[in-house]
Amino acid sequence: MSAEDAQQLELSLRTLAALLGAAAVCLFAWRARLGAAVGTPRVVVRPARPARRVYLAAVVGLAVWLLVSDAGVPVAPSLVVLGLGVALVLIAPGAQDSVLGSSGVQYGWHARRFEQLEEWRLTGDHLRWRLFDEWIAAHAPAELHAELRTQLTAANAERESRFQR
Repeated sequence: MSAEDAQQLELSLRTLAALLGAAAVCLFAWRARLGAAVGTPRVVVRPARPARRVYLAAVVGLAVWLLVSDAGVPVAPSLVVLGLGVALVLIAPGAQDSVLGSSGVQYGWHARRFEQLEEWRLTGDHLRWRLFDEWIAAHAPAELHAELRTQLTAANAERESRFQR
């Protein structure tokens, strides 16, 4: 690799690191927004994501390869890029994650306070609620239903679904 190519690669890696850092800041802000809507988490469900494990294993393997090989790749900016990539994967909400909190619910990247729910109903072990005209389910064990119904009715009684059970 020529010196010019090495400089270009290092500049590209540093630019990518800056972009990933900006993405991490945005993601932390989004997570704070979700947390403000949900309140204190009471029930959290995060289904297993095998693709995430494969990605993390690949990144660890690539980092080890960078450290032990003499590939001519700038190690420090490469490790920063890999580390930021891992951070983004770890802090990003999963598309099917659900959280039932003290003041709201979250599904994936979206959260609503109880008073903002378009429509809701408690059935089985779930609080079902509408998000963009689609019914979403957040795990809500039956033993929480009485307390949760009281809280939901106080916050948003007119939006309880007529299809309650």
